[in-house]
Amino acid sequence: MTRDEAAQALIEVSDECMRHTDVVLVAADEGVQNKLIVRCIGSSVYLNTAVGLVLVTCEHVATKGTIHYSGPGRLPAPRAPDRVSGTVAPCCLLAMNKTNDLALLRYGEGHSPKVAYDLSRSDVITEEFLAAEIGTASFILGVWGEETRAFPYPDGLLYLEDPLYSCVGPLVEVGPRAIVADMAEKEILLRTQKLPRLANVVATGGRRDLSGISGSGLWMLRQARPVLVGIVLGPNEGEPDQHLIRATPAWVLREWINELSK
Repeated sequence: MTRDEAAQALIEVSDECMRHTDVVLVAADEGVQNKLIVRCIGSSVYLNTAVGLVLVTCEHVATKGTIHYSGPGRLPAPRAPDRVSGTVAPCCLLAMNKTNDLALLRYGEGHSPKVAYDLSRSDVITEEFLAAEIGTASFILGVWGEETRAFPYPDGLLYLEDPLYSCVGPLVEVGPRAIVADMAEKEILLRTQKLPRLANVVATGGRRDLSGISGSGLWMLRQARPVLVGIVLGPNEGEPDQHLIRATPAWVLREWINELSK
């Protein structure tokens, strides 16, 4: 894949995956009215599954606190509005799977600003299938925690500036319970124009702190469309010029959800 091909593929995949990807803000009640302590910010993927419409994220994200929010509204301009509308209700925590580092949430009060990815589209993703795809381009897109800014206000509202990070790199390892891709940051293929403070970000040549991307999807192109192949857990050990990302495979997620539906 040439640089131009990689950049174009990253744009196309990011545009579609962004429709299914959301932020998860995990908080704890401070015991004072309208006061929350933000414990963690992660990512999630909105899915249509055998147990209905759910958000999947990581268990290690969900356990950082007892109150979970997802689906924040977007402001038309980067400033606090004069009037606030459409505040977000807490999510319902449905289930957690510590063994495979997965958790399921449901939007509070039926709130669903995202488009649900039909998990049945990933039925083709098996260990045997992916083992034959070693070296094929894979993609991540999730909340860039290192560059996320949270602005709490005395009225209890919390404003987030949460840029998304996307990357393309080869699939390098496939196992029954985990898959690994190398997202080494060799160069910046594209960047947003909406956050001037990110204009001077340069490629690391390898690893980057991607705290916040846990719970996002690992995607690959199949028949010219992104298909979910796993849920990103975090980094793996590797060489300095690598950035190995570990993910729970789609078939593990699917098996767990099918068990929950019985």
